Amino acid sequence: MKVAIDKNGNLAYINQASTNQSFFCPECHQLLIVKTSKKGRKYFAHYNRKANHQGETSEHLTGKSQIYEWAKQNGWHPQLEVSLPLIDQRADILCQIGTQVVAIEFQCSPLSVKAITARNQGYRLSGIKCYWFLGQRYLKHLHTNKIAQFTHWYQNQPVLYFWNINSGNRECQ
Repeated sequence: MKVAIDKNGNLAYINQASTNQSFFCPECHQLLIVKTSKKGRKYFAHYNRKANHQGETSEHLTGKSQIYEWAKQNGWHPQLEVSLPLIDQRADILCQIGTQVVAIEFQCSPLSVKAITARNQGYRLSGIKCYWFLGQRYLKHLHTNKIAQFTHWYQNQPVLYFWNINSGNRECQ
């Protein structure tokens, strides 16, 4: 893992981390430690391996942290991993853009149309606007039946948003 949360609640990147600081997992909020791989690369690891959050790829964790920083630079007051118990969902990033609460979901792994529809409906019923940013997998494998669920309207044009973790930027198609 290359990103963690420091004791002040700020994102910390592994290249800025020292071993005498405390870090926490952005997913499960458990204690992390700084380790070094056999190739000499530093990374964050869960202090208690059993606490490791399953199912999130490196692309997802990196992209979420980049999108969080991007939203922060835009003055949107982002929060990571916000639980929304009324709709039994957790937003990757929840922002305040003017008077509108906005959820940003960064989707890297396969997700069924039924699950996408349910999430969109939950956000809509809560008065939360949702933007989906898609990972690299979806550049090559976006099925027609999912396109409508991920599409946003911008200036009366349908748009799909992708997030490129290599450039740390949003891309539109």
